[in-house]
Amino acid sequence: MSAVPAAPHGEEIAAKADALLAAGYAQQAAGLLGQRLAEEPGDAVAWGHLARCRLDLEDGPGAVEAASQLVRLRPELGWGYRLLTSALLRERRLPEALTAAREAVRADPESWTTHWTLSEALRRLPGDRSEEGIRRQLNEAAEAVREALRLAPDEPKVYRQISLIQHMRGHRREAAQALTEVLRLDPADAGARADLVRLQEELGDARLTDVISAGSGLLAGAPDDEVARHNLDVGYHRLLRRARWIALLCLVVAAVAARAFPTGDDPRELPVEWGTRLYGLAWIAGIWAVSLLIAWRRLPRGAWRGMRALCARSWLARSAPLSAAWCVLCAVAVVAVGWTDRAVVQTLVHAGWAVNLVVMYADHARRKVLLERGRYDLYG
Repeated sequence: MSAVPAAPHGEEIAAKADALLAAGYAQQAAGLLGQRLAEEPGDAVAWGHLARCRLDLEDGPGAVEAASQLVRLRPELGWGYRLLTSALLRERRLPEALTAAREAVRADPESWTTHWTLSEALRRLPGDRSEEGIRRQLNEAAEAVREALRLAPDEPKVYRQISLIQHMRGHRREAAQALTEVLRLDPADAGARADLVRLQEELGDARLTDVISAGSGLLAGAPDDEVARHNLDVGYHRLLRRARWIALLCLVVAAVAARAFPTGDDPRELPVEWGTRLYGLAWIAGIWAVSLLIAWRRLPRGAWRGMRALCARSWLARSAPLSAAWCVLCAVAVVAVGWTDRAVVQTLVHAGWAVNLVVMYADHARRKVLLERGRYDLYG
């Protein structure tokens, strides 16, 4: 950060405001700086620290005003343009934010933070939305963050930004490597760990249960983090959806054991003998026992409770275990009863898979609509 000269009284006020801000008292710090600016409106340091306070208080317009005053008073400082960029990004005034970020680099080209700020503005700018425009914009963002890396090779925030940009460019392997560097420099970063496991799962290097374990650890460290909660619920939903495939496998076993669809010119007679039906029931029970044991061993403590809570408040998540239960019920009915009419057996089999597949299609269609809107809302 560029050094900013100030009057002795202004330095004392800035130090007190910094201490209050670090302790989490942004409102009190803003009040102290407001008193200083009432006495000396030309104190650039006070305007800069006031902009930081307004950003912490999520007061976008106030942050823009304070940062603009700093830029007006000291246009040669990259610090002011960085604060202005952050404020404009919060207000989603993205083209103006990009202009301010470029000015920050011009004013202070040897600071990694200005190049990082430029990469952030480019990453979040919508651009012209054409494939070529997005590619060109992300390439420029990658160049900016590479310059930040050259200036600060041991800064975790830079590697985090590299990961985000590479993921947007479709380079998931490079994004995972950048997250590995984040964890090397800051092993306590639970968010980076959760994102790395999620990327590894997409690349086939990790299991879904590992993603859920990482998400649980992240949420345990930040219980009020709504993004972490949502991501964990999405992992739970994915796991619940897999139960339907297990249920369909059980239905296939039941259909074979009950001779629902015999082949050849001389199909075997019904009812199927009890030993064969008992063998089919044992297979169904074994499939579920093994599946639940694997999940129980790999899932973190509290995951089952979390899935029950998700099902209680989300119909989209609830539809997966309900359709799987219906399919298993049909499978059990097929083999548990000694049916003499093959049409009844076939009707039960068709009822089991048809309902399951219809719910799967509806689930997929709903999730596709939500993702197109940019919001995977499990609770809508």
